[in-house]
Amino acid sequence: MTSEVSKAQLQQLADEKLKDAQILLSQNACSNAYYLAGYAVELALKACIAKTFKADTIPDKAFVIDTYSHKLQNLVATAGLHPVMLASQKQYPKFATHWGIVNLWGPEARYASATTEEATQLLSAIGDSNHGVLPWIKQHW
Repeated sequence: MTSEVSKAQLQQLADEKLKDAQILLSQNACSNAYYLAGYAVELALKACIAKTFKADTIPDKAFVIDTYSHKLQNLVATAGLHPVMLASQKQYPKFATHWGIVNLWGPEARYASATTEEATQLLSAIGDSNHGVLPWIKQHW
């Protein structure tokens, strides 16, 4: 397996991870559903970052290092979406609430237990078709 991942692969993986998280939640595997759902958002943000890379150009080293972050807020900034996100949060309070829930996720969730309520809340915040985080990210990838 190669360590290179295309924007299209990241997009596909984001959708797959969220779908798998939904399956896990339906089987009461709440902790794993929570953990995997957060990775769907991380992958989607990395798809946004991938589109900023330019052919025949060596990117700034700090930018590349920032791309490997797992902190969602940092990935939003690296993707250049921070101002757009702030505007969306002002315009859509429900989106702001959803982002607040999603932004609590971190890769350390793999070492924690999540309740049914926490997992359900996270998946809803990510997938809400009107003001969910993943549909918002998809507008920018």
